[in-house]
Amino acid sequence: MSSEQNSSRWLRVPWRLAGAAVLLIFIALLWWSGTRESPLDKEITRRLAELRASGEPIDAQDLARLFPNPPPSEDAGVLLTNILAFAEENAPPLASPIVNPKALLTRDNPLSEPVIEELRAYRERTQEYLNQWPQSWPTGTRFVPYWAHGMSTTNMGNLTLIQVRQLQLAQMLATLALLATEENDPRQAADMLERNFQLSRAIPSDSLVNHMIRQAVVRLGATATERSLNRTHFDNRQLRRIAQSLPPLGTNRFTDALQGEHCQGIWVLGELKAGKSADLMLPGRIRNEKWWERMWRRLKLHQRAYSDEDFASYLAIYQSALEIARQPSAQSPSRAEQLMRSYDTNATSEWGRGQVTWSKAFKASLEADARLAALHTSLAVESYRLAHSGKIPAGLPELVPDFLPAVPRDPFDGQPLRFKTLPRGYVIYSIGADGVDDGGLEKTNNAVKYDVTITVER
Repeated sequence: MSSEQNSSRWLRVPWRLAGAAVLLIFIALLWWSGTRESPLDKEITRRLAELRASGEPIDAQDLARLFPNPPPSEDAGVLLTNILAFAEENAPPLASPIVNPKALLTRDNPLSEPVIEELRAYRERTQEYLNQWPQSWPTGTRFVPYWAHGMSTTNMGNLTLIQVRQLQLAQMLATLALLATEENDPRQAADMLERNFQLSRAIPSDSLVNHMIRQAVVRLGATATERSLNRTHFDNRQLRRIAQSLPPLGTNRFTDALQGEHCQGIWVLGELKAGKSADLMLPGRIRNEKWWERMWRRLKLHQRAYSDEDFASYLAIYQSALEIARQPSAQSPSRAEQLMRSYDTNATSEWGRGQVTWSKAFKASLEADARLAALHTSLAVESYRLAHSGKIPAGLPELVPDFLPAVPRDPFDGQPLRFKTLPRGYVIYSIGADGVDDGGLEKTNNAVKYDVTITVER
C-alpha cells in the first residue's frame, strides 16, 4: 500500500469518528426529548394530583371506591338474570306505542283493539318470567358498576350488553303498564310501574351512558304513569307504592355521571399520551399504533391524534363543569354548551375535539329531574283527591305536610313547581331549559317552546 493511500485512510478516520459522535449526540438528544418532563407534562401531573387530593376520582380504582360493587343479595344483575335475558330476546311488539316512534301516545286516546290483542299475546309470553321478579326488593339493590375490573374493551362490551337489556326490560314493563291501564286494571298497572322505577333506581349513574339509560327508564315510567293517571283510578295503597318506588328528589346524579365520564376521558388521553392510538370508529378500543399509521393519520386529517395542550385543558375545565352540574339553574344548559364549545374550538388534536360531549345530556338530565319532581307531586295530588272526595287542591302548598314534606323545587330556577288548574284536571310543570314560563305548555315533536309537564285531565 502506497504512502498516499495510507495518508488518505488515516484522514478518513477522524471524519468517521466525528460522524459517529454526531450520531450518538443525535440519539442522546432524541432520548432526552422523549424522556424529559416538559412544562405541559408537569401541568398534567400537577392537575391530576390536585384532583385526587380534592377527592375527585381520576382512574378506575378511584371509581371502584366511589361506586362499590353491591353484595350478591343486592346485585340487580343476579336478582333479574332470567328476566333480563328474556327481555333481550323478546322486545315488545312494534304495535306498542312505547317502542314505535310513529305511534303517537297521547294521555287519553284509547289503543285500538288489534293493538290491545297483540299486547295481550305479548303479556302471555312474559308472564312466566315476570313471576320471577323478587318479592323483596332490597333498598340498596343496584347493578355492578364493573370499575373494579378497570377500563378495557372487554368491560365496555359487557356493560353495553347490560345496558341493552335494561332498556328492553324497561320497555317491557312500560308496555305492560299501558295494557293494564287499557283494561282498567290499576293493580296490575301499579305493579308494572313500581317495577319500572325500581329498575331505574338500580342503574348507577357512574358514567354518562349509564346515566342517560337511567333517565330513559325514568322517562318511560313517567310517560306510562301519566297515561295511567288519566285513564284509570289508583287507590291510596297503589299510589303509595308507585310514589315510594320513584327515585328520590334532590339527588343530582349527573355529577356522578360527570365524574365517571371524566375518568374515562383521562384514561383515553393517558393511553394516547403513552403512544397508543384509539380506533375512532370504536371509541375506547385502544391499540398500539405503527409509525406509518401515525404519519398517515396526521397527513390525512391535517391534525395531531393527541396533544398535551388538550389533555391539560381537559383537566382544567373539569371544576367549571362540576360547578355547573352541582348548581343547576335556568342558565346552566347554555353555560354547559358554552364551556363545551370553547374547549372544542381551542382543541388542537383529533381526540381533543371529542372529549367534552356532555352538555346536551346535562339538559336532558335536568328535564328528566323536573318531570320526576312533577310526577312525585301529581301522585300527591291524586292522594289529596281521594281524601277530599275528588276535589283538586287550589295550590300545591295545600299538599304540605300531609301528602308532601314540601313543594318540590324546579331544578331550572329553584322556585316551587308551578301548578295550574284546567277545565278538567290540572297540570304541574317546570319552566324547562329556556327559563320561560309558558303556562304549562306540553312538549310536542320538534317543539322549541315548551314546559316540562305532568298533566291529568279527568
